[in-house]
Amino acid sequence: MEKITAVIVDDEPEARDIIENLLSDFSDIHVLAKEDSVDKAVKSIREYDPDLVFLDIDMPRKNGFDLVKEIKRMDINPTIIF
Repeated sequence: MEKITAVIVDDEPEARDIIENLLSDFSDIHVLAKEDSVDKAVKSIREYDPDLVFLDIDMPRKNGFDLVKEIKRMDINPTIIF
């Protein structure tokens, strides 16, 4: 069975770690990157083209909705989980 790939995006380190810890219970989900900003997340999403993006809405400078707009312009369409 092929693994489901994921990127976690949240400006709070504890929140990223909690999500990663919760996902570790699922052997078929592989976390490719954990990012703390929209700009870093865009680079990781472009590089990895994940199946899932776990996304915080409220982040400094650019928010989760800004990230969604940016990746849609790149024609990358992961499932977004807010």
